[in-house]
Amino acid sequence: MWLSIGETVQKKFNMPVLLHLTCHLPRDSLKRVLKKAREAGIRNILALRGDPPIGADRWTPVEGGLSNALELVQLIREEHGDYFCVAVAAYPECHTECWNDKSLPPSQQARQLDLQRVKAKVDAGADFIVTQFFYDAPAYFQWEESARAAGIKCPILPGYMPIQTYKGFKKFTDWCKTAVPAHVAADLAAIKDDDAAVKEYGVQLAVDTCRKLQANGCRTLHFYTMNLSWSVSKVLDALGFLTKAHERSLPWNEPLQAESGDRAREAVRPIFWVNRAASYISRTKHWDEFPNGRWGSRKSPAFGELSDYYLGAKRTLKDRRDMWGCPQSIADVAAVFVGYVDGKVPQLPWGESAMSAESAVIQHQLRWMNQHGFLTINSQPQVNAAQSDHEVYGWGGQGGYVYQKSYVEFFCSTETLGALRSILPRHPALTYQAMSSGGLEESNLTTDAPNAVTWGVFPDKEVQQPTVVDPEAFRVWVPEAFELWSTQWRSLYEPRVNKATGSTEDSPEQATARSVMDHITKDWWLVSIVDNDFRDSRNSIFLALQELVTSSMTKQQLQEQCLALDAHNARLMSANSALSDSHKKLAKQLGDALQRAALAEAAAETLKAQLVMAGAVAAANAASTAPVVRISSPLPSLSSAAAVPGGATFGTVRPAAVATPPAAQGSPLAQLPTKTHTVPAVTASSAQSVVGTKEVPPSKATADTAAKAAPGSAAAAAPATDSSKTGSKRRHFALKGF
Repeated sequence: MWLSIGETVQKKFNMPVLLHLTCHLPRDSLKRVLKKAREAGIRNILALRGDPPIGADRWTPVEGGLSNALELVQLIREEHGDYFCVAVAAYPECHTECWNDKSLPPSQQARQLDLQRVKAKVDAGADFIVTQFFYDAPAYFQWEESARAAGIKCPILPGYMPIQTYKGFKKFTDWCKTAVPAHVAADLAAIKDDDAAVKEYGVQLAVDTCRKLQANGCRTLHFYTMNLSWSVSKVLDALGFLTKAHERSLPWNEPLQAESGDRAREAVRPIFWVNRAASYISRTKHWDEFPNGRWGSRKSPAFGELSDYYLGAKRTLKDRRDMWGCPQSIADVAAVFVGYVDGKVPQLPWGESAMSAESAVIQHQLRWMNQHGFLTINSQPQVNAAQSDHEVYGWGGQGGYVYQKSYVEFFCSTETLGALRSILPRHPALTYQAMSSGGLEESNLTTDAPNAVTWGVFPDKEVQQPTVVDPEAFRVWVPEAFELWSTQWRSLYEPRVNKATGSTEDSPEQATARSVMDHITKDWWLVSIVDNDFRDSRNSIFLALQELVTSSMTKQQLQEQCLALDAHNARLMSANSALSDSHKKLAKQLGDALQRAALAEAAAETLKAQLVMAGAVAAANAASTAPVVRISSPLPSLSSAAAVPGGATFGTVRPAAVATPPAAQGSPLAQLPTKTHTVPAVTASSAQSVVGTKEVPPSKATADTAAKAAPGSAAAAAPATDSSKTGSKRRHFALKGF
């Protein structure tokens, strides 16, 4: 099963796979797995012994099997040479089977034995190491130092498991004998009954720990997600590792998407699958070539059949029922779509995430559409020459300009489509294509040629057209879109068999919900509309739909609509007024804070000058018998000043009777007891400064002083080991560095 999943990820999603392989199988079976992995194009293996069976205290090899991961590494190299990049595991807190007693911490001898076993795996051909998770960063650094001292030179990836729940945290740390710092244990104990607080704490602890790892020279991290991506995503975002929307190479690229294999050259896709990228990739996995400049003609047979996996729901029946309820009418269905636009419903069957940031720009119009029977599943706003690094619309890097035609895709009734058909001649910039689940089709297109709806202009490049509306691709998409009504939504209301009684359970509400879904899938249409005038910011699509709705309204309905709009505008004005008042209040608070900061800065500068004067007086006292004193740091001028190369400024002072320095008059320093001193001559010299009796360039003196003053600073710290510069030539696994 795992090999099948790995092959799917490798081929369909172009993600380099690190296949986990354990010693639970006989030697011949392991050879077959390795052969199939190679045939699937998998190049990376994590070689593990595996855990003892549940209930067993010690590992026992299967008949004809291997005893440990060392033998597995040796087998891989014997059978396949350097084809695979091989990773092995290590335990910063020592593998529990090396402990003298599980109730006591491991001895120094146990730790040395564990390191010897890790080194043996590396010497047998392992290319890099992934560690067990830990929460004590200083202990990890000490272990890594010991590993390097033992002769382990390959890259080491520290493993980390963000804390998701208190119960799970206790389970895994107790099982793995993981050390937990006292402050972490105390913090978690205080919030253990608050799952949300535990998860937030876990994210922040992970961020803090990862930053410590980075500061210590770590270039790569390994996260144990436990199939829960939320916390890891939050951690990666806080560390700045997630790709921002405007940093995409193409508008439909997913963050962290690998660009490898044939799809690395893919540069054009139909817009219909923008929210179902996995489905599109599956249906085009057998293509020999992918469009990389212009979208060519793609007849329906070129798209593969869609498997049940991509039609099925990824959320449980209960989750979907909670999201979408049990609609008893078309209005109830429309309310779910409105909830999605408002962010109250997390997803719809046609996408597994919230509405995109760019569609949020037209949120008000989309909300209105769904309220009036246009059930939207895809959209994008008009964009005319936005900079390519725009936070919302940008893609392709800096220095270019991007464009978009307004586009909306929605389900509607036959009656609504007829009304739309009648008003479109008054809007010549709009083109549409509509299809029913039964295969009926109509449009005002004059050709089946693709229509570019997103394009970009960049220096020294051809115009890029990454997103198109293609009539042939739409004919492939429509059956999939209608099928999702049944497989993901209508299926919620099927009669269920009670396992306890064996009887079939149904209800009138469920029967009505099925009827509503059947009506939509059998009698409604899926419509795609493009506004080809990308310069017109009025958005003709919504103007046309508003005309369609209002033209069929009675006088009373129009009056009610006007009153509703007036009420909406009043709420907007009230909200705007509140925001304006809040803005004024915040502006005043900011002005006061800036004024206080300026006063504090002025006071600090005054104190700094006073301290410099005090230093000058002290220096004069200490050097009263010296013939000459050269000062390398800038001082307020006591007489005249000369700037010299090298960055030092020297003041020249004639021998004189000095009381309080002039710069300090009127300050607390002026209140010090007055004492007369004889100040020897201070003369400007070359760019060299004297420290004691040895002349040193000012820059080196400054660096030496800084290093001595801050032994824990970056300047004084010992160079961190860069594990990426060591390792085997066999490494095929792309280690993503910081």
